[in-house]
Amino acid sequence: MSQLLDKLDRAGDRFVQPLGFGGSSKREDVSPILVLGAIEADQTDETKKANIAKLDGVVIKATDKTTKAALDKSAKLLNPLMFGVWSTTPQSKEIKGIDFEIFDDSSTTVGSLTANERTFLMTVDLGIDEGLTRAIDLLPVNAFIIQILGGNELTIDHLLQIGRISTATSKPVFLHLSSIPLDDELRGLRDVGIAALIIDLQDNSIEEFAKLHTSLLALPQKTLDRDQRKVNSSLSNRISTDPDDEYEED
Repeated sequence: MSQLLDKLDRAGDRFVQPLGFGGSSKREDVSPILVLGAIEADQTDETKKANIAKLDGVVIKATDKTTKAALDKSAKLLNPLMFGVWSTTPQSKEIKGIDFEIFDDSSTTVGSLTANERTFLMTVDLGIDEGLTRAIDLLPVNAFIIQILGGNELTIDHLLQIGRISTATSKPVFLHLSSIPLDDELRGLRDVGIAALIIDLQDNSIEEFAKLHTSLLALPQKTLDRDQRKVNSSLSNRISTDPDDEYEED
């Protein structure tokens, strides 16, 4: 199983019971939102920062000019930290040690996603058409990523748009930000369904990531479980052809 998916499951449970017997075994408090650092493939200094900062994993951002050798080098420097690669389309050659892949291009062939056991995440536009939003849960990917870049503070409109997408899918929704969100924003992001944050490492310090980790652990337990949400509202509008679903008159 993908380490990323396992971490998401643990975050959903919020508390993990470590192995052991007797009263000495205490529950481990787990952050309700994962934090992944984002770096460019050639940012050697940032890979060092990633191993020191309190991160759940790292995303290596690749371009059309990024070589497999550069990705392999970054992967080696990040070891044993969990990592994935973000590119326009899925990698044609698997990178040693890679845990997941992120891609942007919606014209990616379905066969390239279903022909192997890799874990795929797909970016979706914050302003995605309402009709398409109702269909994203059916796509053969494991999670979705929304981007709000530029360092702007989150607004109510941002939360509404994020919530519109997260409530349309049963799959985890990630948020990519340039800078670390404010403490007051974290609860709002959790409540609208954000499962993980992807934050650029370059412009944020190790101390800021440590503070974010502490703030996330301090978030109060969420009262409404994600599984209780109504997922993919379009399903409720379908006409059932199963006779058992019809009401019988007395």
